[in-house]
Amino acid sequence: TPKGDIKVLPRGATPIDYAYSIHEAIGHHMTGCKINSKMMPIITKLNNGDVVEILTNKNSPGPSPDWIKIVRSGHARNKIRSFLQKKNREEQKEMIKQGEQMLKEEISRRNLDEKLIEPQRLETIIGSLSYKTLDDFYIGLANKRVSMQAVMDRIDTTKAKAMEDDDIIKLY
Repeated sequence: TPKGDIKVLPRGATPIDYAYSIHEAIGHHMTGCKINSKMMPIITKLNNGDVVEILTNKNSPGPSPDWIKIVRSGHARNKIRSFLQKKNREEQKEMIKQGEQMLKEEISRRNLDEKLIEPQRLETIIGSLSYKTLDDFYIGLANKRVSMQAVMDRIDTTKAKAMEDDDIIKLY
């Protein structure tokens, strides 16, 4: 360690395992390593007595999903999984916002009533588009896995049905 302490790691451990054994932030920002004063790949297996220096960069994108297969310690594996899950949740939130915004812009562009895209109304059409949740639907829109035209066709059908229902109510 920086203080000269000796770390005990599982057999076949890599510099990634070592970085996470020092601190989570060091592991997340790791960009390279020196083993016995020589630049080495971060997947290099460590041997007894190796002196390891971890190179970090605050602008590092973080651990790669491939690192889970490389590391040998459960501690490092858990920290990497946790980081990747958090990153995935953040990306999904952004995609949901993007999909919702795309739908609002399309409704506005077509001069339609925004009530047509209220969550309870959209719930009725997302099943026909093979989505279980509204969030999955918005992510599908953002990723262009569902066409805006298909959505608008279903919204128009829903709109027509709502108008028929209004006419029936008015007759009574």
